[in-house]
Amino acid sequence: MRVLLALFVSIWSFFHPIQAATVLVVTPENEASLTLAADLYHAAQEAAQVQDKERLFRESIEAYPEIAAAKAEALKLLERGLQTAEATQDEENIANIRNNFGFIARSNGKFSVVYSLEALEHFDAALEINPDFVGALYNKASVLLALRRDMEAKELFLKVLELDPDAREAHMDLGRIYFEHGELEKALEHEDRVIQLATTTEQKLDGLHNKGVFLKEYNLIARALEVYDEMLELEPVKSYVLVDVMNAKRSFCDWRGMEKLENQVLAAAQQQLAFEVPEDPVVLLPFDSTLLKISDVFRKRLAMRASKQYEQPSTLELLPLPWSENDVKWDRPLTPQRLKIGYLSFDYRDHPMGHLTLGIIEQHAVLAQGVDTICYSYGPNSAASAPWRRQFEDNCGVFRDLLGMSDLEAAQTIGRDGIDILVDLMAHTKGARLGISSLRPSRIAVNYLGYPGTMGSNFTDFAMVDRKVLPPEVAAASMSEQVVYLPHTYQANRYEAAIASVLWLLAPSGGDAPRVMEQLHEQAMAHAADALWANVPIVTFWGGTFPSRVAASLIQSAMPFPELVSHSVKDYERVAVYLAKTPKRTADAFSNAEAVNARVNDAIQQGISLQEAGEYLGAQNVYSRVLRASPGNADAIHLLGTLYFQTEHFERAAEHILRAIAANPHVSWYHSNLGLTYVALEKPERADPEFQLALQLDASNRVAISKLSEIYTTQKSFDMVVDLYATYGEAAYFSGGQTSVSQDEIEKAYVAYSDALSKTGRSLEAIQLLEDAVQQHPGMVQLSYNLGVMYNEQGRYDEGNQQQFATVVAQGRHLYDIQGQYFAKIPRPEHKVVIAFYCHEYEQAWWAQWGPSSLNTGLGGSEEAVVFLSRELQKLGYWVEIYGDPSPQDVSTPDQADEDTVRWYPHYAYDIEDRGVDIFVAWRYHISMAMGKAARKKYLWMHDLPQEDAKQSPELLHNADGIFCLSDLHTSAFPESLQSKITVITNAVDPSFFVNGPNHADRFVYGSAPTRGLYTLLRVWPRIRESIPSAELSVFYGFRPAFIKWGNANMVNFTEWMTEMNRLLTETPGVRYVGLVDHAQLAKEYSYAGFYLYPTTFSETSCISLMKAMANGAVPITSRFPASALPETVGEYDLGPRALQQNSVEDDPEWLELWIRSIVDAVRDEQQALTVRHRMKRFARKKYRWEHIALQWHRVISKPRFP
Repeated sequence: MRVLLALFVSIWSFFHPIQAATVLVVTPENEASLTLAADLYHAAQEAAQVQDKERLFRESIEAYPEIAAAKAEALKLLERGLQTAEATQDEENIANIRNNFGFIARSNGKFSVVYSLEALEHFDAALEINPDFVGALYNKASVLLALRRDMEAKELFLKVLELDPDAREAHMDLGRIYFEHGELEKALEHEDRVIQLATTTEQKLDGLHNKGVFLKEYNLIARALEVYDEMLELEPVKSYVLVDVMNAKRSFCDWRGMEKLENQVLAAAQQQLAFEVPEDPVVLLPFDSTLLKISDVFRKRLAMRASKQYEQPSTLELLPLPWSENDVKWDRPLTPQRLKIGYLSFDYRDHPMGHLTLGIIEQHAVLAQGVDTICYSYGPNSAASAPWRRQFEDNCGVFRDLLGMSDLEAAQTIGRDGIDILVDLMAHTKGARLGISSLRPSRIAVNYLGYPGTMGSNFTDFAMVDRKVLPPEVAAASMSEQVVYLPHTYQANRYEAAIASVLWLLAPSGGDAPRVMEQLHEQAMAHAADALWANVPIVTFWGGTFPSRVAASLIQSAMPFPELVSHSVKDYERVAVYLAKTPKRTADAFSNAEAVNARVNDAIQQGISLQEAGEYLGAQNVYSRVLRASPGNADAIHLLGTLYFQTEHFERAAEHILRAIAANPHVSWYHSNLGLTYVALEKPERADPEFQLALQLDASNRVAISKLSEIYTTQKSFDMVVDLYATYGEAAYFSGGQTSVSQDEIEKAYVAYSDALSKTGRSLEAIQLLEDAVQQHPGMVQLSYNLGVMYNEQGRYDEGNQQQFATVVAQGRHLYDIQGQYFAKIPRPEHKVVIAFYCHEYEQAWWAQWGPSSLNTGLGGSEEAVVFLSRELQKLGYWVEIYGDPSPQDVSTPDQADEDTVRWYPHYAYDIEDRGVDIFVAWRYHISMAMGKAARKKYLWMHDLPQEDAKQSPELLHNADGIFCLSDLHTSAFPESLQSKITVITNAVDPSFFVNGPNHADRFVYGSAPTRGLYTLLRVWPRIRESIPSAELSVFYGFRPAFIKWGNANMVNFTEWMTEMNRLLTETPGVRYVGLVDHAQLAKEYSYAGFYLYPTTFSETSCISLMKAMANGAVPITSRFPASALPETVGEYDLGPRALQQNSVEDDPEWLELWIRSIVDAVRDEQQALTVRHRMKRFARKKYRWEHIALQWHRVISKPRFP
């Protein structure tokens, strides 16, 4: 653990302000930022403390970066001032200006060696003129301290105190120096003086903070806690105070209030990461975070934050190198004759890290050929550790002591040695000196062994781990380095250690430990190796982070006892009890560990690697070999079962996983994987109990929860979904303490739970659940949308609209900020009117990615309308952009800038502040109107009947310039208040799909969704065929994934309905099920058919499918359903009977008889059909043309906004 001190390396407040000549012009665009920057700048000038001045100056520049130009101007003015002072021999001003130059150089980076060296030159120049210049003395001392030239800094601090005994910052920094050099009493004296001199609470806290750290590091925990209690009385919520108290209480094993304290610390760390000021001290150090329940992703951010301050603008080869001989050769061959590896550590001593490291060095000495090893030590060399130190000196090629060197001198020493690979054994642990490795003294830098996590730096290339502590699927999110996987376990150990003496105890020293139980979120590392070496089994937990998997890695690599690694809390408890009652199992495991474990584990790991690479046959052979050697190996049996699952041999998968469960019934994942297998076998009744068993063993098994939720939802057993999440949701998803669960998993759980609550009549509970979830997870936009929907379902339309519109804006801004602003769009010409169609679908899409290329595979009517209308508007001279979810081949790229075509972009590329859009069209969803706030005109293009929330939307009433509806029926669904905004313009067909064909009288087509009348048609089809024996029905569209998802969610007994529909489609004579086809093929099929059959009760607002049929000669015979636009679409060309009078065909049996008769009559009356077909084709091809529709749009959108 590295000690965090309130180290004042900031510059003394002897900086003379200079009036900058630069004038910044205030405009409406920059007024807010510039005002904030000015306020911060003035606050910095008035701040009493140097650290406050510096922080405020930084914040001022961040608020308005152009102010940084004032800094450059200040440098120019200082240079002119220096020239003037030198010309007039004004030594006082020369010294002041030199001091100011040093201040500015140092402000570029406190821990930067190159800026520190530059600053030293200026401070030295000031002191050469005035050796007693207190400000320059302190500034120089503080730079030397940052460079770890402690003794030089100490002498200067003492001189500062001679000149100014009340120099508080000098006392503080001297305290740190005395502390680090083992003089605790002197260190405390200076910190007590800091506390006495303090004039503010912040100053007093600085002194108390250092004092508390000093006492704690000397193991005077009780005294340290007294200091921290005093700090809490002064400032109970100060972040570094909370960290101090947390660390001290841990050392004293005082767990009272620890959970609250840890949550406060995490909140402070999260806030610092969210509002980052790079130079601010780190609130939570990475090593301190290993004892907290956080994810590796969050720990990575902490590491990056901690490492960033050490990043160097110039690395070793660009810095002064005071070589006396053997200059480093940076251009030596990349593959030298002997590889030089350096190990950099604080712990070449009697310490767990020293014990582990010695094993590596010994193996180098014995086995490594062509490798030179050099150990670099910057840790203490105490008498107690001397024997260990000598072992390192004896076994490595060269041992160098860097303790008294600065970071630069240490890096130069490493560079002079010509090190190829420098292995940092410390990273973010106590005593680490990142300043050395930050100077890049070697070609390659490696993070290994000491710290269980990432360095998070730009100066570390690789990290050496194993696949257990860092599974490949989480490596990228967890580590900033490239990952090198070692076989078995990443932790080095000494395989043979002889105990040369016996310790006789007159009395027991403590509890007997025939076994050790691990804690859950950070595990033993070196101590775990010690316990296993002593034949003491460790019960450990497979956690969600690097630190929580180290012991598991050791156990699985060391012995054939996989049960010791538990995957659930319940399993953890069970194993502990089992070990206590079955000591023979432990003895047996250790007795044959050397003989069996190495081969078995190696083979299993090889099999896993092959399986992950998709080499299933090779993996199968490996697992089979393992089972021949160890027939009862539950892991191998289970893995073989998962392999059969992946290759879709589900019966064999179930057989093997059942065998694994018989061998070890207490592994939650075995049961959940068996449940998944039963789901694949379409045996939900057998999957259910397996998932239940999995949850009994591990209440947080999210696979079991999500799959049970899907099963119960499919069965419409929503009360069981509610019970499921009420029982297990908190542990698995909702408590906020989970570190491995993804945001997507949490969001889906909330959606499923709230939907089930709503469907069981508990809508208010569902709303409360979503309100809490939205507050806790503001980034989960689907929850916000669903909350708005539930408000609307309860008639709370104002709240619903407000919620959904706000979510649209928030999501649109967020997506544009993280993706859209980096998307390269084609520049717009200045002379064209820009139309933007916004086609985002808010997780409601019936089609996946769609665009112009979808015409070659099949596309819905509302979607193809966008494709064709936009083309025609482009032909009229508009610049048209579509923002939706196009496939990669449809996305427009800058190399298409010269093409006169519609531009297709992903929806996240739309900027809500884009004032270059003249016409904004929200397609299909009224909430999309929120995205058009900056456009000159905004229209809603409706395709579906409006829901009540759309009818009562203030946005449509007050801000929409118009609403495009597809039919009079469509228009009638809107309230009177919106009628004046509506223009009726129908959909149409592209002439390229007008086909002249034979239109056979006995060929029929159905071309709509399966729920819109197909079942009725298939039921009566045998009766039609009785009268027309040669009749053939072709069915298009089919059962798309989105339709199946919708059916499962909205239709009672959907599975049974689907089964029956498939039977009718495949077994009914004369029925040809085609499914989805491209537009050209569909047009050709319509031209072959004589009639289009459509006995629907669906409220169509328009029907492009019928328009295509009519244009290609397939005469409609429909229900003429009054509550739809069918009568408007087909007009006089429908050969069906009177309109259906009821909302279902079953309620109007007379009509069904009339409809069947009309089909038979239409076929038999060939002349009538021929006449109608001829007139109908001419009518449809004239009226339903997209070029005519585009002209109608043009007449509307080109009207002046205010006539």
